[in-house]
Amino acid sequence: MKSREWAIAVRLGVAASALAACTVAVAQGTAGSQPAPVAQPQSAAPVAPPHGPVPSKSETAMEAYGKLNRNNAGYLTWEDVRHLNGFETAFQQADQNRDGRLSPAEFNSAWSMYTGNNP
Repeated sequence: MKSREWAIAVRLGVAASALAACTVAVAQGTAGSQPAPVAQPQSAAPVAPPHGPVPSKSETAMEAYGKLNRNNAGYLTWEDVRHLNGFETAFQQADQNRDGRLSPAEFNSAWSMYTGNNP
């Protein structure tokens, strides 16, 4: 390599090293005088669980139905009761017309199966 080519190669190497150092400094937030401010998470109001209060198996069917029927639709869907652990079989067996909904009478039957208590 000639001296002129060597000088250019050295300058390019220094420039590449300086560029790499600047890139690292920017990535680490140490370049310049002040690092960019970090956005703070905003405090959010507590979020209610997607389902309402969970009825206890010691409650009557009507008490449980009242807690689960949050939208007052006159029936319960699987979404309304899916958080009740082990309720799926009772739901399927009590849904006599297979519409995916439990009327109050169907829910009464399902609750009896679920809790083991006869109405």
